[in-house]
Amino acid sequence: MARHRFAIFTIQIGDVIYTGSGKRIKHSSDDFQEGLNAGDAIQAAINGDDLILRKPHGGEFKTKIVKRVRAQ
Repeated sequence: MARHRFAIFTIQIGDVIYTGSGKRIKHSSDDFQEGLNAGDAIQAAINGDDLILRKPHGGEFKTKIVKRVRAQ
């Protein structure tokens, strides 16, 4: 059975916490974090079921939203 791992990104916009599934992790040396670090402030937007994140050094990437919850 094949197992696949995907990068997971969790961010808060306003009072909603979004979790997005990023690209597939093929090798441990891949930059699956896209240059982001935990706790960094980033620019983000929502477009339908996509979470669009801006990389710290330019460019952006999309993830599929897999979960939305209200912050408490």
